[in-house]
Amino acid sequence: MKDSSGMKGMVRMVCHRADGSLRWDTGWFPNGITNAGKAQIALLAGDAAGVPFTFLGVGTSTTAFSAGQTALGAEVTTNGFARVAATVSLVTTTTTNDTRRFVRTFTSSGGTTVVEEVGFFTAISAGTMGGRALTGTRSLTSGDTLAITYDLIFA
Repeated sequence: MKDSSGMKGMVRMVCHRADGSLRWDTGWFPNGITNAGKAQIALLAGDAAGVPFTFLGVGTSTTAFSAGQTALGAEVTTNGFARVAATVSLVTTTTTNDTRRFVRTFTSSGGTTVVEEVGFFTAISAGTMGGRALTGTRSLTSGDTLAITYDLIFA
């Protein structure tokens, strides 16, 4: 989804079984940028006290995206899927360094976990949710790895 600010988000999730074989790959799909996310990005542009986005979280809600959302609908905190710090970098989509990339691999540690949503945040708990995407129903079993790449593009 592209909005009038020129920002958009794209997400890709890849799941491998414990033996390393590919279980599924979503390919790239769009996300929505929240109103709070836009405000936080504006703050970062001019205020050294701004808090950057550095965390990824997943959840089980299928509620449609709304720009007014401030959290995932039902964040997962068990089986190895608690919100974590991502590796954050700048990459090039159209213009040099126009994309902020968040990358993290989760390892499923028990039972079956279903992921339906993903978001990026300013804190390990609570904080500002900058964007959210619905992933479709994605099941993982113990030992599976889930690699998430979340791009915030300013192009």
